[in-house]
Amino acid sequence: MQLPATITAVEQYLAESLARRLGLEFDEAVLLGEGMNVLVELRPAPVVARVTRLAHLVRSTDALVGGIGLAKALGRRAVPPSDLIDPGPHVEGGRYIAFWTYHVGAAASPAEAGAACARSTRRPRHTAVPCAASIRARRRCASPIL
Repeated sequence: MQLPATITAVEQYLAESLARRLGLEFDEAVLLGEGMNVLVELRPAPVVARVTRLAHLVRSTDALVGGIGLAKALGRRAVPPSDLIDPGPHVEGGRYIAFWTYHVGAAASPAEAGAACARSTRRPRHTAVPCAASIRARRRCASPIL
């Protein structure tokens, strides 16, 4: 493994080195996406590493612990954390890294994605006050999908 040359390469390098230290065997690391996080598929293992780019500057790992717990609780309705290695969250090179199961699904059209987003942010009837995450998600869904 070579030393990284770019910021995205740093996150990819951290994901690869941590996954190998945790015992995951894979042949290649493929960048899937970059934004607030960098997503790295560790092929051929069905594992995706999610490496923070900015969240580690303003949040503790507790936020990630909650997300992993929620995904476990949701079962099939969410992408599950990896069961091949410890999903984390881990702190590596100052970044937070969590490992998720790689899942291939049918691509959604913009209309399908918007409808799914709207459904997922509807307030449950038994909740008197919407949570902050639901409010933020509603604002995102209110934006036109281009």
